[in-house]
Parts: sequence; structure tokens; C-alpha cells
Amino acid sequence: MALGLGMLIDNAIIVMDNIARKRLEGLPLLAACAEGVNEVMSALISSVLTTLAVFIPLIFLSGISGALFFDQAIAVAAILGVSLVVAFVLLPMLYNLLHRGAEERTFAEDSRFFCAVRKGYKRLYLGIFARKASPMRCSYSLFRYFSVHHF
Repeated sequence: MALGLGMLIDNAIIVMDNIARKRLEGLPLLAACAEGVNEVMSALISSVLTTLAVFIPLIFLSGISGALFFDQAIAVAAILGVSLVVAFVLLPMLYNLLHRGAEERTFAEDSRFFCAVRKGYKRLYLGIFARKASPMRCSYSLFRYFSVHHF
């Protein structure tokens, strides 16, 4: 089950990243959605088919092993099919709907929120690692707190 959900998320990330890359190349919104999906479609189908090649034979097992693996094989096969539908149909449609108002503006890779989070993280990181003993003390304190109070 976790494998199927992981592949669903992976497929979605691949498609969204490719659409965003096409937008950065300067394609219009609808063309970027169409070309972004078409470019990765065969790779994603191949990936799903190789995973299905492992799980489909489990459906035809008999006996106790067949009883154990039947439900899992069906669930993974269904999730993988849904992941392709989501990646090829739903995500480009949602990307088109959510970015339609930004057609006139130039496409920015990072939002202001993401830049603010990255700047805060960098400041925190540099502050923690400015002194060599600080990360060890922090890790030890967290370890002691969670081992004593929560387990």
C-alpha cells in the first residue's frame, strides 16, 4: 500500500516539475501542460508497468499465500492505475486552473513565501552551526527529553 501511494506522489511530482520547467522555458500555460505531460508519459507508464509486473502474478497465487497477497496486489494495482490518471489528467487540469490568472505575469520559480522560509532556515542553520558544540548539545537535549518523557 505504501509503495502505491509513494508512486502516486512520485508521478505527481514528476509531472508537476516537468510542467513548471516548460513554463520556465517560456511556453504558454496550456501548451506547457500538454507538452509537460506528453514528455514524461511513456516513462511513467513504463515505471508503473514494471511495478505491476511484480504484483499482478500475486493475484493468481493459490492457497494460503494467495489469500495473503490477493488484497494487497489488487490494492497496489488499483492505486498505480489511479496514479496515472491523476498524473495525466487531474494534475495538468488543476495546474491550468490555478495558474490561469498568472498568464500575463512572468513565471517566477520561487514564491515570496518559499523565499522567506528558505531565508529563515538559512539563518537558523548558520546560527546553530556557528559554534561546534551547539548541535551536539541540542541533539543530546532532545534525545534525553523524548526518551524520558515520551517513552
